[in-house]
Amino acid sequence: MISASATSSSARGRTPSPAARRSVSSSPPSSPPTSAARATLYVLDEPTTGLHLSDVARLIDVLDKLVARGDTLVVIEHHPAVIACADHVVELGPEGGKLGGRIVAEGPPLEIAKKKTATGVVLAELLRAKPHPRPRA
Repeated sequence: MISASATSSSARGRTPSPAARRSVSSSPPSSPPTSAARATLYVLDEPTTGLHLSDVARLIDVLDKLVARGDTLVVIEHHPAVIACADHVVELGPEGGKLGGRIVAEGPPLEIAKKKTATGVVLAELLRAKPHPRPRA
């Protein structure tokens, strides 16, 4: 899973287009893909918005299952637990808007936690307080 931090249209109050709503509401295939199935690229924009902490843990499990079956995920997210479970993090900043948009850090979460960036500081705190069961090296 790749996680990136950025401002989303939903955070700015925009309503998704009808096509985006249809794609979000469509259900996954009823049977698991076979080894001959083609991998799918998923782009998720802040999937934890509105979720309870227990639901965030469930979401992480689902994302891990998608990766395990060979799918690729690009996740734009601010939730530290989700970022900590990513294979690779791309942090944009150093601020939002005109003061942002540059890559300020990238790599596995444990490497990001060593950096003095906004995400690095939060990940270091999270991993120091309660080592995550699945931090990515």
